[in-house]
Amino acid sequence: MKILVKSDVYNICNRIKKFDSTYKIIYNTMSKKYEIYSTRLTQSIELISGVVLSYVCCLPFDELDERVITHLYQTSVENIESIIDMIDKQNKQVEYDSLLKLKNQSLEIAENKLRQLT
Repeated sequence: MKILVKSDVYNICNRIKKFDSTYKIIYNTMSKKYEIYSTRLTQSIELISGVVLSYVCCLPFDELDERVITHLYQTSVENIESIIDMIDKQNKQVEYDSLLKLKNQSLEIAENKLRQLT
């Protein structure tokens, strides 16, 4: 069951409107997670508490607090360039770490073979 959250202690329901005035917070009792929906009709449309909504994202938090605002800001479309840059940097680091590990393993194998020959 999905429940439309109309108010909360930290006023997150109203504060998310700065990202998109159509955003609504829904609590999914099956997954026990908060989800963001929009009244803007786009793709997957659901009727929740008598309101037609489309899914935006699932929040990775058990409570509604400042982290929700930070998460929405960090993942907003306006920040797409910095998000892509961050992903690129992380991918390069993973590739570098992988190559370094392979190099160290190869060096260790070569050293062991050299010791066996001498």
